[in-house]
Amino acid sequence: MRVYNYSKRCMTAYQIQIVENLKLIGLVLEREMKKSMRGKSPPASLPGEIPHVRSGTGRRSIFHEVDATKQILRVGSNLVYMKHLEIGTRKMAARPWIRPALKKLEKEIQTMMKRGI
Repeated sequence: MRVYNYSKRCMTAYQIQIVENLKLIGLVLEREMKKSMRGKSPPASLPGEIPHVRSGTGRRSIFHEVDATKQILRVGSNLVYMKHLEIGTRKMAARPWIRPALKKLEKEIQTMMKRGI
């Protein structure tokens, strides 16, 4: 039995442009998040600072993916401790790395989404 994927044929030019814009935004956000993690550890980052790099595993785990059918962009990390760094825990204040990138690129992201629409 053969399975064929006709999803691209079913998508309108408008939908395809949205997906392409999301891919570009994901790439730009991922790059900014990785670039912002420049500080070397020790010393550890202070509460509210972007996390410093120890081994580089956290920075390497940052990724983006686009679900074309649902038109959803996911940017983040699959490592649990990266979530803890972003939002904090009961015993540790947050050291956000997603929110600063979003804030820095907010206008650029809006421009990218409007492009081609």
